[in-house]
Amino acid sequence: MNAIVSGQARRALIVNKATLSLLFHGVECPVRVGPEVFWRWFVGVGDLVFVRSTTLPKVRDLLNGLVLRERGLQLVLALVDTDLPQEIRTAAASDLESLMSPELDRDLRAVLAGAPMPPVADVLGARNIAGGSLRVLLDWLSTSQDAITEASRLWASIPDDEFASREERKEFRCAAVRIGLFLDLATALADNNGPKEFPLSFLLDSPALHGRMRVSQPDVQRQVTRELMVLGFEDEASADAFGLKLADMQKDMIVQLHDAAEVVRDPDGKAHVKRGSHLVDASTMGGPFWGMLFGLLFFAPSLGLAIGTGIGVQHGKLGKTGIDQNVLHEMGDAVPPGKAGWFLLLGLLREDRFLAAVQSTGAKVVRSDLTEAQGKDLKNAFGARNSDK
Repeated sequence: MNAIVSGQARRALIVNKATLSLLFHGVECPVRVGPEVFWRWFVGVGDLVFVRSTTLPKVRDLLNGLVLRERGLQLVLALVDTDLPQEIRTAAASDLESLMSPELDRDLRAVLAGAPMPPVADVLGARNIAGGSLRVLLDWLSTSQDAITEASRLWASIPDDEFASREERKEFRCAAVRIGLFLDLATALADNNGPKEFPLSFLLDSPALHGRMRVSQPDVQRQVTRELMVLGFEDEASADAFGLKLADMQKDMIVQLHDAAEVVRDPDGKAHVKRGSHLVDASTMGGPFWGMLFGLLFFAPSLGLAIGTGIGVQHGKLGKTGIDQNVLHEMGDAVPPGKAGWFLLLGLLREDRFLAAVQSTGAKVVRSDLTEAQGKDLKNAFGARNSDK
C-alpha cells in the first residue's frame, strides 16, 4: 500500500490498489472513503509525507510522529507568545516538557531553523519558564537567531531564475527544511564556518532529492521550459485516481506542474472540464485556454469546412504555434467519447519515475515540448492570462 500522511490534518490517506481508506489519529482501523477526501483534508497542508510500499503499522507510527511534531510546534509558539496569559505559557511549557525526546528535539530544530522568530517572540522569557531538555532547545533557539536569519537571507538571495517557477522554489525550500539543510546551515554559520551562498547544489545532490528531477542545463532550460502532455484513461474513475498520484508525485518532486486540467467526455462527445486547481497554486494558462483547446482538439478536426469563423481563426492560431499538427490530432484522439484524460503543462520532470507511474495505469500518452515562445503563442491564441505579471 501507499499513503499520504499529515500531522496537521491528523489523518493518513491509504491507497491500496483501487481502494482508498482514511486513518484518523488515535483510531485503530481506517475507514473506506472516496477520492474527494484528498481535496477536503489534504489540500493546502504544509507537512504532507508520501510513502510507498508500506504497511498499516508503519503508517500509524508515521502519523503519530507527525502529529507529535505538529503539537510540539504549536506548544513552542504558545510558549514564546507574549500575548498569552502567563498561566497558559506555563502550561504549554509543562506539556512540551512531557513530550520531549531526542527525535522530537531534532524535528523541532529542523523546522524552527527554517525562519527567524518574529521580533515580538519572547524566547528568553520562555526559557525562564521551561526546564530540562526544553530549556536546552530554547537556549539553542535564542542563541541561533542571528545564524537562522543569515541562513534565510542566503536562501532569499538565490536568483529566481534558478527555479522554473515560484511553486518550484517553494517546493525546494520545504524540502530543505524537511531534510534539515537550514538547521545544518545555521549550525555552520553559528560556528563561523558557513558558506557565503546557500548550498543549493547540496540540496539537489541530497539523498532526499537525488534522481527525482531531470534538471536541464541553463541554456536548454531557457529554450525548452515546458511540456504539454495528454494522458488518456478508460473512464473518469481511473482519471480521478491518477489525480491523487499526480499530487503524490508533485509533493515528492518527481514532477512540477505549471497547470493541469482533467477532462471527461460523454458518449456523445461532449467534454466536461474539471480544473486541477488542487495541484497548482496559480493557473499558468487559465480556464479560457483549456476550454478553447479542448473545443479545437475534440471538435474542429471532425467539423472540417463547417467550423465557424471564430473557431477557424483560433484553429489557425493554434497551427502557427509550431506544434506538430499530427501531435495535435493525437492529443484529441487520446481522449475519445466516453473516456477521460488529463492535460498537463509540465515543468521539471523526473522522467523515468513519472512515466513508470503513468505506464502502470495503462493510460495513452501523447507529449510535445514547448519552447518559451510557443508557450506565449498558446496563451495569446486562447486569451490565457499572463502568468508573468
